[in-house]
Amino acid sequence: MINAEHVADRLLQRLPGGARIAPLKDRLASFVDQGVQGVANIVITAILARGLGHAQFASIGVMLGVYYFVVGFHRANVVLPFIVSAPMDERNGRTLDEWWRINLLWVFLITLVLALVADLLPLAAPESDWAIHALEFATVATPPLLLAEFGRRWLYQAHRPVTVAATSVLYAMVGAGVALVSFKVKSGWMGVAAWSAAGLASFAAARFALPPGPATWRGAVERWFEHARFGAWQSASHIPFAVYNPSVVVLIGLFGGAPAAAAFTATRTLCSPALSVVTAVDSLDKPRAARAFASAGVDGLNESIRKTRRLLTILTGGYLGLIVLFPDTVLRLAFGHAYEGRGLEVRILAGAVFLMCLNQPSETLLIVLRKGGLMVIIRMITAIVAIGGLWWGSRVGGLIGGAVALTLVQGFNLVILRIGEHLAERRERNAFRGDAPAVG
Repeated sequence: MINAEHVADRLLQRLPGGARIAPLKDRLASFVDQGVQGVANIVITAILARGLGHAQFASIGVMLGVYYFVVGFHRANVVLPFIVSAPMDERNGRTLDEWWRINLLWVFLITLVLALVADLLPLAAPESDWAIHALEFATVATPPLLLAEFGRRWLYQAHRPVTVAATSVLYAMVGAGVALVSFKVKSGWMGVAAWSAAGLASFAAARFALPPGPATWRGAVERWFEHARFGAWQSASHIPFAVYNPSVVVLIGLFGGAPAAAAFTATRTLCSPALSVVTAVDSLDKPRAARAFASAGVDGLNESIRKTRRLLTILTGGYLGLIVLFPDTVLRLAFGHAYEGRGLEVRILAGAVFLMCLNQPSETLLIVLRKGGLMVIIRMITAIVAIGGLWWGSRVGGLIGGAVALTLVQGFNLVILRIGEHLAERRERNAFRGDAPAVG
């Protein structure tokens, strides 16, 4: 079996200046991973926007919103416990193979719930064809994408970022290739097929590159229950978080209808590379933060978080600044004339996404410190503000009003997250000195 990490090391040894690049190999590979995925998602979305009508494209946009909602539960109960507990487990000689089966169990449960909701929605809202189609689409596309996401995290935990980048190249090629069929087959199911095929290809590559060792289902269930409380807090905090962050397109569609959901999906797609940068940085920096806390306590964690915040400010600010300067040109290149005249919405939304990116380091700190209760409070407050703000903004100014409201909500969230970060650090230091108990 070809080891992509060894191949990359040998290539760097032979390249002029390779010795200087070698220490940055993992970071560069993570950027390639998310860069390729981000570009692939833009390409797939742009192809579908050109090939499908507004109602079908709105269903695709809401499908992605539903996926981002349920992936939060997968992240809370599988990915985050896996990342946070892995350094200590590896130090104690415990195998990580049971997490592979934990992942399969959660993918099955999430798919089952989506299928039930998709069956019941026509009874509750028989007139909303585009929303019904969105849930049907999400039921099919979500399992392969969840499997692919865990495959990536599995490889990152094993220090195989170059292999992750290779799986992303495969993801991009397969997804874009299938999406092109939408020009011939005018159906939203082509979008489902594109993301499903891309996810399955990525997962299969990860499974082939690093197969899990033997593990029992009973052992997997017992292992997960060790982290059930952590997962429950993270799940509870994800529900309000999804309202104002990954699944906000659902609210946009609820308040503004299918045209607003389609336009929002198009404009947000242009900003998605910045979110891909956040994911790329997070893939390496969250495990690094967990290791820093395990070895150097709160001071080590703080230093790790500061480095992440500086890096995200430079990278996401640079890209989103270009979007703000040339929104009409980027819209025309991506979607042709389908969403012409949305330059102002793109500018405003770019500001919202920039604030969204800066929120990530504070959340990493709270996750590593296992302050799930504090995260729930912060996210509940922000979600309430978001629902009110988006309702008011959409009524007053349509999509522009919704974009302004979303920007203000993200600014508010940044402020209270920094306050929560300060409280969490103080509680952890007090608990370490024995002055007060640590609070979840």
